[in-house]
Amino acid sequence: MSKLLLNYGTRVQKSVFELYVTDARLTQCVGELRTHITDVDSVRIYNLGVAGAEQTLLLGNAKAIPTPTTHLII
Repeated sequence: MSKLLLNYGTRVQKSVFELYVTDARLTQCVGELRTHITDVDSVRIYNLGVAGAEQTLLLGNAKAIPTPTTHLII
């Protein structure tokens, strides 16, 4: 799943990804994820929206990622 998610966004921790995607790209990503998820997997998608992205606090060596439409953390 990590390789799949890297096609949509940036890895920020071992199993945490930031995705900035349109609704159509999100639908496509979720469709692809569904084909890879097994009974032992757990995937959570948090839609923070543009307002949430603008309020993101970055600490340490965290780098800001441009925010086009939708901000998701998986």
